[in-house]
Amino acid sequence: MSFEVKFSPVVIKHLGINMYSTLPPVLSELITNSYDADASDVTITINQKEKNIEIFDNGCGMTADELNRDFLKIGRNRRTTTSNISPKFNRAVTGKKGLGKLSVFGICKSIYVESCKDGKKNAFEMNYDILLSQGEKDEALKLDAIIDNEATTEQSYTKIILKNLTRKSEIPVPNTANSLLNRLNIFSENFIVVLKDEKVSKYLTKEERDRVIYKDEQFSWIIPDDILNGKVNLDDTITNYIMTNNIKGKIFTTKETLANNLTGITLYARGKLANEPSFFGVKLSNSHAYSYMSGILEVDFIDEDGEQDNISTARNSLIWENDSMRQLEGNLATLIRKLGSIWKDFRREDKKKEIEKSGAFNTRWYEKNNYTSQDKKLAEKITNLVIDSDIEINKATSLLNYVEGAFEFDTFIEYASEIEENVDANKLIKLLQDWEIIESKEHYRLSIGRIETIEKFDKLINSDTLEVAKKGIETMHTFLNKFPWILEPRLTSFDDEVTYKKILEEEFNDSSEIEEDRRIDFLCKGSSDTLYIIEIKRSQKIIGLQELEQIKSYQRFLKSKLEENDRGYTQVKAYIIGKEAASDKYVKMEINEALTHNRFVLNYNQMLSQAKKYHKDFIDTYEKTNNLKSLKKEVKL
Repeated sequence: MSFEVKFSPVVIKHLGINMYSTLPPVLSELITNSYDADASDVTITINQKEKNIEIFDNGCGMTADELNRDFLKIGRNRRTTTSNISPKFNRAVTGKKGLGKLSVFGICKSIYVESCKDGKKNAFEMNYDILLSQGEKDEALKLDAIIDNEATTEQSYTKIILKNLTRKSEIPVPNTANSLLNRLNIFSENFIVVLKDEKVSKYLTKEERDRVIYKDEQFSWIIPDDILNGKVNLDDTITNYIMTNNIKGKIFTTKETLANNLTGITLYARGKLANEPSFFGVKLSNSHAYSYMSGILEVDFIDEDGEQDNISTARNSLIWENDSMRQLEGNLATLIRKLGSIWKDFRREDKKKEIEKSGAFNTRWYEKNNYTSQDKKLAEKITNLVIDSDIEINKATSLLNYVEGAFEFDTFIEYASEIEENVDANKLIKLLQDWEIIESKEHYRLSIGRIETIEKFDKLINSDTLEVAKKGIETMHTFLNKFPWILEPRLTSFDDEVTYKKILEEEFNDSSEIEEDRRIDFLCKGSSDTLYIIEIKRSQKIIGLQELEQIKSYQRFLKSKLEENDRGYTQVKAYIIGKEAASDKYVKMEINEALTHNRFVLNYNQMLSQAKKYHKDFIDTYEKTNNLKSLKKEVKL
């Protein structure tokens, strides 16, 4: 008996050499042929010396007629001529176009085919150059049988040998095995492939595939299970689309960034690669998540239409121009964006735990300081930007310590408010460095004036200056109004709050008290949501219970008036300043209680000591700048 195949040379060129030029796609086609033939075991043997590859399976085999009618017919749609489901293992047949067999000529010159079925064995060989020359004559190519219906007691099988490989270098078995595991999603306890050469053997199993694909996994989502259980909240329309089309698989993120060729979601149809890793139009610069994200989804429904092709012939991408594929693309993009958002929250909490584990830094540092609600939001934003970046734990901790220190400066807070969302680590550090240059110059300019201010403050304390102004004499009132940073470092200016001052004076205008102990020197607005009461006593005045009760009364009264006068204040802070607190246990108890209610007792010597601390701020600023430059050099993204 002879075998024959008829074709056009153009078909051989485009679907042979030009279809696949590397080994893994070709082997994938031959492996899926074995899968469709209900094989349970496939052995691929690479002869590195002879430059050939043998593929042997224990599938159903083919008779001489089936070899002619099915294997050698180019473009035969198996699903319309035979059953769509394999008889033994009930597998959804992967073959469809009948073109995969030609792909072998992209890597070799000849192919030997031998098959056994029903006690008969047949074999033939095809040579690429002969096929090409014969096709130009527009005649069917006769292939002489090498084995012609030879009787045998052997069980059914098919053996294919790829001869005269075009590749000259040695074929790396481990790398090839990994490529096959990435291209095929058909391995199970009923389908195992062995890839080997003279030195090494690799088993292609489901377990090995999971190990290769899901390595370094940190977070993962099972589709559709995690959609149904609420772990991933999607619009009902998209959820119904995923369920209706039986889209399933696993998407995961890794602990470390992935190489570009490993990121993206791979699509499989009937266990074969249908679309190489992709994010389906999602803008990758919008989130760091996509540098960590990978996974697989089974989209068998795209390969069920017997008429329309949704997968390119080379099986590396879908035909996105089709309306149904555009809908798939849009829904997958929405799913990926949602997972990217969830990843950001998961990753942030994990990294916070790592940073806090050593006790080196509290990632909620801004909640323990007297910042405005607006500044707290800004501090949280920048903290999260650092945590969400790719900077490793130790360097992130150093940068967070730096940010916390920088938040003591109003100029930094104003500058930092312009930092955009999703800025990368390098840009964030560059922005902080730019601020350091600005702030260093500002500190240099201010430091000279502050030295003079501190010296004048010292003189006012020693002279026991009056609280109330008299002609020609500067008072503590006017001095602190001009230099509020001595009272509290965060304050750079006081706005006299006339409305509340008038309300307070009307309520507490008791002429029976000595004027200097009764009067409130000024009220001020130090921030957008905080109203300050500052009660200034003479620099030699001892603060006792009467003075503490006085400031408590002022604070309580003003709190009760906040809602009546809608000026944006949400809290009242009260200060009383004198020489020192009385050394009385009841006074100490009252002071401790006052601290829990934003009432503070300050003495002039403490304020002077705090002011002197500013002498070294300029030096500290330069040190922070140098530390930040060092950090910049260490961070390599």
